[in-house]
Amino acid sequence: MNRHHLEFPGKIQKDAANEEKELFANEGTKFEKKFLEKLQTDGLNVCVMENGSDAGNKTLQAMQQGPDIIYQAAIGHENFKGFADFLHKMKGASKWGAYHYEPWDTKLALKSKPYFIIQLCCYAEILEALQGLRPKHVTVVLRDGKESKFRTNNFYYFYLELKKAFLEQMAAFDPKIIPEPIGNEDFRNWSKHAEKILEDADHLIRVANIKVSQIKKLRDAGINTLTALTQTELAHVKKLEPNIFNRLKIQARLQLASKNLDKPLFEVIVPIAHNPRRGLALLPPASAKDIFFDMEGYTLIEGGLEYLFGITHVEDEENKFIDFWGHNRAEEKKAFENFIDWVGQRYKQDAQMHIYHYGNYEIAAVRRLAQRHGTREAEVDNLLRSEIFIDLYQIVKQGLLIGEPKYSIKNLEHLYQEARSGDVKTAGASLVYYQRWLEEQDGPTWQESKILCDIRDYNRDDCDSTLLLTEWLRALQIEKSISFIPQRAIEDSPPHEISDAEKLAQRLLAEIPEDKSAQPEKWRVQALLAHLLLFHKREEKPVWWAMFDRHAMSDEELIEDIDCLGGLQRTTRAAEAIKKSTLYEYSFDPDQDTKLTEGQGCYFAHDLTQSATIEYLDIKAGIVKIKLGPKAQHPPAERLALIPQENVPAKAITDSIYRTVLNYEQTGALPKALNDFLFRIPPQIKRGATSLTEIAIQTVENLEESTLCIQGPPGCGKTFTGAEIILQLLKNGKRVGIASNGHKAISNLMKEVAKKAVRDNFNFRGVKVAGDEHDELFNYSSITYLEKTAAYINRPQNQAYLVGATAWVFSRAEVVGTFDYLFVDEAGQVALANLVGMAPSTKNIVLLGDQMQLGQPVRGSHPEESGLSVLDYLLQDHATIPEDLGIFLPTTYRMHPDVCAFISEMVYEGRLASVPDTKNQRLNIPKPRHLIKNSGVLFIPVNHEGNTQGSDEEIAVIQEITQELLGSSFTDAKGKTRILSPQDILYVAPYNMQVNRLKQALGEQARVGSVDKFQGQEAPVVILSMCASNAEGSPRGIEFLFNKNRLNVAISRAQCLAIVVGNPALARTNCSSIKQMEMVNLFCRLMN
Repeated sequence: MNRHHLEFPGKIQKDAANEEKELFANEGTKFEKKFLEKLQTDGLNVCVMENGSDAGNKTLQAMQQGPDIIYQAAIGHENFKGFADFLHKMKGASKWGAYHYEPWDTKLALKSKPYFIIQLCCYAEILEALQGLRPKHVTVVLRDGKESKFRTNNFYYFYLELKKAFLEQMAAFDPKIIPEPIGNEDFRNWSKHAEKILEDADHLIRVANIKVSQIKKLRDAGINTLTALTQTELAHVKKLEPNIFNRLKIQARLQLASKNLDKPLFEVIVPIAHNPRRGLALLPPASAKDIFFDMEGYTLIEGGLEYLFGITHVEDEENKFIDFWGHNRAEEKKAFENFIDWVGQRYKQDAQMHIYHYGNYEIAAVRRLAQRHGTREAEVDNLLRSEIFIDLYQIVKQGLLIGEPKYSIKNLEHLYQEARSGDVKTAGASLVYYQRWLEEQDGPTWQESKILCDIRDYNRDDCDSTLLLTEWLRALQIEKSISFIPQRAIEDSPPHEISDAEKLAQRLLAEIPEDKSAQPEKWRVQALLAHLLLFHKREEKPVWWAMFDRHAMSDEELIEDIDCLGGLQRTTRAAEAIKKSTLYEYSFDPDQDTKLTEGQGCYFAHDLTQSATIEYLDIKAGIVKIKLGPKAQHPPAERLALIPQENVPAKAITDSIYRTVLNYEQTGALPKALNDFLFRIPPQIKRGATSLTEIAIQTVENLEESTLCIQGPPGCGKTFTGAEIILQLLKNGKRVGIASNGHKAISNLMKEVAKKAVRDNFNFRGVKVAGDEHDELFNYSSITYLEKTAAYINRPQNQAYLVGATAWVFSRAEVVGTFDYLFVDEAGQVALANLVGMAPSTKNIVLLGDQMQLGQPVRGSHPEESGLSVLDYLLQDHATIPEDLGIFLPTTYRMHPDVCAFISEMVYEGRLASVPDTKNQRLNIPKPRHLIKNSGVLFIPVNHEGNTQGSDEEIAVIQEITQELLGSSFTDAKGKTRILSPQDILYVAPYNMQVNRLKQALGEQARVGSVDKFQGQEAPVVILSMCASNAEGSPRGIEFLFNKNRLNVAISRAQCLAIVVGNPALARTNCSSIKQMEMVNLFCRLMN
């Protein structure tokens, strides 16, 4: 629209000026000048460029002369030119000589933002054209003087894709063609004009709460406009649940009928008999101690900042407002504590009080803050357990259909109050105002700052509006004779009591002084130990929260939730007895997608006291059979929904952590190997040997109650190296434990040890505790299987020199001091807390893994470093391990150099290389159509829309690719050629839905799975299906779909060719953070 306005001035009208423009150009210039003065004061040779028609040539002349700094450099190439704040001279050859320039930019901000780096990447591209070398880094100088340096290639390919999209859009600009909306656009200064376009087009996106995937299904059924949706006579739309279709039709009809009305029309949804605790039945009776709550958050920094907690409450029939502020992490913590304490006092006065809020933001933020800061966790637990928080949005969404295009509280206000006044009227505006306050600092408090005062007024209006909405809904509840139904499953639950671990954590944290400068590392580790005491408790909480959130969902919402299975209807088939259990059969819509699988335990969504196991599941037929155990008190309901059971108790580990930390409190001592690890004390590495394996063996043999890390990228022989070390230790008479998160990784390493022992004709005694008793590992006579932990604990400890088990065994009190060495495999996936739990069992620790492959699955939010994996903690932000901290295995025996080059550049800082023989690995494709390469990484574009976790369009192309491959031959590293078989192809997808669809399309012989399934495996060809049409609508978001570790694992399985099938529009994902931009950058690189 900006382009349209430039070419046709006056034809369309901009919105009134708003605060989302750059506000402080003058202040920015002052800061830039201040930094310039600092550089000159530091004695650097600074060349100050002057603006003018010849500024570009003068800048080139200055670059040739080589001053330390060039200020206001005029640079340009092809379609782009600009003025770089500073060019900084760096070592490294370019066309100028033994130096080159990197761009630096000053920004009047406290944190770097994505668009800062995009601007610098543009300068980097221009500089590459001018000096013949792309700068390795770009730098942002922030308002506090901090110089934030970024690796150019971590963002450069995303920048190129944005630039390409921009130039394509400019070249194809046609004022008559309207882009298709996807539902999350920011029209900025053209919102009113955009809304008019959508209204004139009668676009389906205008239907409140409609999803892009639903629009696609409606259009496939011939329903293309909002009006057509109100008039359709169709009773069913393919892959759209009937209740959802009906809701969309009513919603569209109400919106159409409400047009031009002062108050929109609405309908009340009466709760259904089989699941009555929905909608208005969730609204409790009023209490004099009720509060009405709203928060303001600033999302433009990593992790966000919750800076304002606002509360309206009623005293003497008058609204009172109270607010808690926090402008940094420490103040945020204090504000949160004050808020919870204030609420707690009212709750003690009246246990029937509630906290009313609109939307999930507030309750999610309260959960997150309790975990982030490790404070008031018991109090928050009790508030959640007692269902004190009441989400009015959930009540409205389940209980009403309203003729408004959105269900925001601002839209609902049309029903119960007059239009607002005040400068700040939207959440987006409050964000801009707070950004303005950060930059302008017109006063430290709302009493002194006009900006903060305006934000406070806006927040108070939101709280008052929440009160009015509550009263309006309660009147409606009475009018419709809908009674409040309390939560039956947890109403009698006892309050949370502070555990010994929590008391210990509080004591340790209370001991830490405000000034830590005398012993910073001691106090850092002490705080870490305190937070680790409650790691597993924090991990459990999101599981329970999700369970109770789903318990409150409507049938429609459960059907839409891919983790659940909703809309189940009991069939006429009689119940079947299976031993002491009973089997019941249900039908469901086959078009529903679910991640639930056979053998999985589930709760009933409407009644959390009942659980069952999925005995049989046929997605195509829409049939599921559930098994209820002998303790079931009554048969299941005729209609129900299933939600997953996800909690795994970790008592053995938490008990060990408690013993370890309690001993630290009492003696100041930790197990020596754990102490070295937590304090990141480098081991003594013996570098004199001829091979890395010998170096590793000698270093491990010489460990003296310490820790060594060995990082093994894909195909680099991590398991081989680990097995050689373990075998030598066994020959030395040492007792060795092998631990990991999963039994498969443990068995693989033990198997390699046993295999090498046979090679050397060496006998030893080994035990594997739990896991698959039919594993090939037990073909080796040296390894014995024990089914349960107790069987190992009760066994004399001298009967096994090699023991493989999970943390649940190595954390037992009976195992303390048993081992000389504990090897932790796949250490990038193992929680730091679990290592603390296992550490007392051993003198020395050897970590095997790669933090750049699959990471630790974390559900909770954890304070400081306590939520990190073992390797993420040790290596911090290093992609490859520094030489003083451990051993890096730099050679892959798997990947063709063309595959390795991509992985090395984008993941391993250029340190990874292939052995020469891998160059022999190639495909011979007789009739290539899609496959224009026979080695390396190949992107195959497939355009589609509306897909989130599965894409039939991609599957169709994958089937064509498969036919090409199965008619091809493959030459391996040794030069032997064979015809490619189905076993030579791995099919990988990020989501289980696509995995299941691929299995159905490709047949049982195909090797199909998620990334998690294939870590450690390899094949000549890997095909990765990206599934999603756009990242914004995909489950788990950008952080999952573009996760660098997961893409690394998927692509690095390939010996010869990695094929990525996906929608090219993914490369143009809107990134709200630098971290997201770095993730999408990897995908952009593989596209090119």
